[in-house]
Amino acid sequence: FGLGEAIAARRAELHLSQTQLAAATGVPQADISRIERGKGNPTMVTVGKILDELKLKLQVQPIH
Repeated sequence: FGLGEAIAARRAELHLSQTQLAAATGVPQADISRIERGKGNPTMVTVGKILDELKLKLQVQPIH
């Protein structure tokens, strides 16, 4: 389950459109679309804005 998939799932769970999320975060809707499809290369600042709005936390773990 990738970052983009997690963002899309949570956005849907909260009944938010990409346009609504874009307005709330200041991240362009096209960027949100690319991130959700795994095609974007967002900065940590951009990811942070989206995760904050969706009340998600990024956790980094070592690969075993």
